[in-house]
Amino acid sequence: MKRLLISLLTSVLLLTACRRQESVMPITQFVWEVMDLYYLWNDQMPRVDWRTYTDPHQLLEDLRYKPRDRWSVLYDNGPEFLAYLQSGQRKAFGFGLKWDANNQLRVAYVYANSPAARAGLQRGDIILEVNGQVPDPNTGLSFTETSTMKVKKRDSGTEESITMTSELLDINPIVATKVIDTNGVKIGYVCFNVFLSDAGPLLDQTFNYLKNEGVQELILDLRYNGGGDVATAQHLGSLLAPSAAIGKVFMKQVYNQKNSANNKERSFEEKAARLNLSRLVVIGTGSTASASELIINGLRPFMEVKLVGDTTAGKNVGSAVFTHLNYAFLPIIFESRNANDESDYYNGFVPDHLSDDDLTHDFGDPQEASLAAAINYLLNGSFPAAQRRQVPRQTPIWQDTPPVNMMIEVE
Repeated sequence: MKRLLISLLTSVLLLTACRRQESVMPITQFVWEVMDLYYLWNDQMPRVDWRTYTDPHQLLEDLRYKPRDRWSVLYDNGPEFLAYLQSGQRKAFGFGLKWDANNQLRVAYVYANSPAARAGLQRGDIILEVNGQVPDPNTGLSFTETSTMKVKKRDSGTEESITMTSELLDINPIVATKVIDTNGVKIGYVCFNVFLSDAGPLLDQTFNYLKNEGVQELILDLRYNGGGDVATAQHLGSLLAPSAAIGKVFMKQVYNQKNSANNKERSFEEKAARLNLSRLVVIGTGSTASASELIINGLRPFMEVKLVGDTTAGKNVGSAVFTHLNYAFLPIIFESRNANDESDYYNGFVPDHLSDDDLTHDFGDPQEASLAAAINYLLNGSFPAAQRRQVPRQTPIWQDTPPVNMMIEVE
């Protein structure tokens, strides 16, 4: 497991942070000082007096540069969030939910070896009740530690009552892997849900399998992946990159003027499991953010990258983790650029082919709408005619594991 970066960038700051914690610096002061020194837009930050605040969340809200920052966040339960970010440990049921075009609440994904998996939930099942309450798109979901759901099964249409108790999970972020052999072309498919810090060995294992299977093309499904560790994104990008990219810039991290000496580059690295692809198709949605978008942006100078699905979230900036007391503070501190200095995707990447998130089919099913379109492109060089949009962009997904929605530097 990787050690979390507490107060990064300089050893001086690390020592200072330790001394301040010994004197029990108020969290409001800590938030102010970190923002004043490291915040990407510190020159645009409103000037307020932290001493007039008792609520650090309100202080952060008043300090945010609102025209650009939708992302800076302060977690009260810092250790729990960091355990999830680093190694996927989280007390949860292990599934996600999403509303479909008919306002039916469906299971979006299920993590292996979770209470949800053991209860028999699968992608596409319809949730009719949660603890006796009928789900409503305009209200929140009221899950408790032990929850009972009435479920209509996707395939049979039968109704079941399912009771689950949340437990500490060790989540595998690789939700599905498949080799699709079509017309003599072997197409690999990987659905990857979150860039956990310790996901590198899992990715190597998955790509070794695909390489040994003789995969010639790849479809990377990031539809629910809100981001995570930058180093893991660099690792995945290296597994996907063509030989010509090795040693070249994957991303540039650009800090504010006070910290410009810390600007740095991350390069594509040689990996034994690298597939040496010449092109890639990514499946994305409005939930595809940050480190996931970094994969698209970082690879495009070196290979063809097509996007199927919907416009991505548009997060071209990243954070580091600063810890104090029981808090984990993740302010935006750097902008991400690719080898061509391209970074302007604040409004998201627009898909090359618009496709609905087809909740009626499993991940890796060639009949699933987005995957079918991606396969068609790889086989024929073109996408099928775009279908009418069924659901509005940014249809929210509920997850009982935290949606990371960030690009985070950890070490």
